Amino acid sequence: MTTNSPLERYQLFDLIEDITQLNVLLVLESPHINEYIHRHPAAGNAAAELTKFFTAQGYANCFNDDLPIGCNIKTQHYPFLGIMNCSSLPMNKEFYPCSMAEEKAVLVDKLMAMRTQLGKGIDADYIKPSAPECELFSEFAKRLMAVINATSTKVSIEAPKENNLIIVPCGFVATNFVKKFQANYKGKLNVLDHLPHPSVADWQQCIKNITITDCIPQDMLP
Repeated sequence: MTTNSPLERYQLFDLIEDITQLNVLLVLESPHINEYIHRHPAAGNAAAELTKFFTAQGYANCFNDDLPIGCNIKTQHYPFLGIMNCSSLPMNKEFYPCSMAEEKAVLVDKLMAMRTQLGKGIDADYIKPSAPECELFSEFAKRLMAVINATSTKVSIEAPKENNLIIVPCGFVATNFVKKFQANYKGKLNVLDHLPHPSVADWQQCIKNITITDCIPQDMLP
């Protein structure tokens, strides 16, 4: 379900303008039609709600509230906030053509089943080492590990690497992927409690009492 898979042409990877300046990594679910058109994550209507959420809390003053958050990052070449999808492949069956070869259709069904299961709530243990879904998680873990390594600094020869990157999972699917990663990661990570996914019907109600300014200093996302 990753590189060299029958669905490889539909893959879409992360949006990080300058990893040396990256402070906050927003983890989302998977690309969909708008993302495929724009060729970067978070390009749809739901992602515009994320823009408004961050700007309302005093972050990213250069962002246009009418644009999806991924489009703001791309057009502004904004280096401090990055976006990573759990899956580099669309997990929504509606994305794919109706007439697909059986091999591809089987993989799409697996993606959809994983999205459905992990979208119900916190169930990171669903991703078993022997399960077909493990390949998708492994690909995510490699991408996240690369970002963590690139944003870590070594204080001295004796001291271990320190990492100030703040990871913000958005929605249950993203939270499950990040929790699974944390369970296998040996170091310390700065992970915020998950935000709801902006596509949920009661998004405004869900974020009504959420404030992240205590966790993310505003100078990290100027």
